[in-house]
Amino acid sequence: MPTIYEAHQSVPVVLVFHGYTGTATGMEQGSGFSQLADQENFIAVYPQGLPDGDGGAPFWASVGPIDNGVDDVLFVSDVLSDLQRKFCIDARRIYVTGFSNGGGMTGFLACRLAGRIAAFAPVSGNFYNPPGGCSPGRPVPILDFHGTADHVLPYNGIPVSENAAWPLPPVSQWLQTWAGRNGCISGPTIFLREPRVTGEQWSGCRGSSVVIHYRIEGGGHSWPPAIDGHSPASIMWRFFQEHPLA
Repeated sequence: MPTIYEAHQSVPVVLVFHGYTGTATGMEQGSGFSQLADQENFIAVYPQGLPDGDGGAPFWASVGPIDNGVDDVLFVSDVLSDLQRKFCIDARRIYVTGFSNGGGMTGFLACRLAGRIAAFAPVSGNFYNPPGGCSPGRPVPILDFHGTADHVLPYNGIPVSENAAWPLPPVSQWLQTWAGRNGCISGPTIFLREPRVTGEQWSGCRGSSVVIHYRIEGGGHSWPPAIDGHSPASIMWRFFQEHPLA
C-alpha cells in the first residue's frame, strides 16, 4: 500500500507478475514499483504463481488453463474484484506488467481482460499464440521491452521446426500484430536512439491506443536498465497514466 493512501480517495492499481521460477517477493525487490507507488500514490500488487506440473516451479498459465487446470485469468479477475471490495480502487486505472512468463501473462491478459485492465507493459515476454486466438474487444495500449540477445525467449522467436509444441513468434511480429488489432496507420517510427536502446512506436491507432517498443540492444533475459535516465518502472507508470480505460 502507498504510505499516503486514504480510504476515501480512489487510486490506481498496478499488477506486477514474476517470471517462471520467480517469486512475488523477488519481483517486488527487483522492479522498483513499491518505491514508485509511494511517490505516485498507487497500489502495487505482486501476485504469486502456483507450482507447475514439471517440477514445482512457480509459473503463470499464460496461454490458458492447460497445466493442472490452472486458470490464471480467472485468478486475476478474482484478485481485482477482491481489491475493489477492500480498497478504494479507480476502476479506469488498473494496469499490468510482468517479466518473462509474467510478461507472457501480461500479453495474455491483454487478450482476455482488456475490459477491466487499461494498459499493458510486458518485459521479455513469452508470447505464445493463445488457444482460441486473441479478441480484446477494444484497442489496447501496449508498451513492450525486449533484449535482442535474450537467449531464453529469443528476440527473433522460436520457429515450429525447433519447437513444434511451443513456437514463439518474433517480437517484431507480435508487435505488428497488436498494431494491426489496434488499427494503427503508421509505424514503426523511431523516437529514441541510444547506444543500447532503440524506441519504436506505432501510431494513428484507434481510440487512445498505441504500441510502443523498447528494443534493448544486446540485452539479455533480464529486467531492463534505465532508459534515457528513467527506470523501466517510471517509464511504465508515465505510459499507464496516459492510458486510462475510456
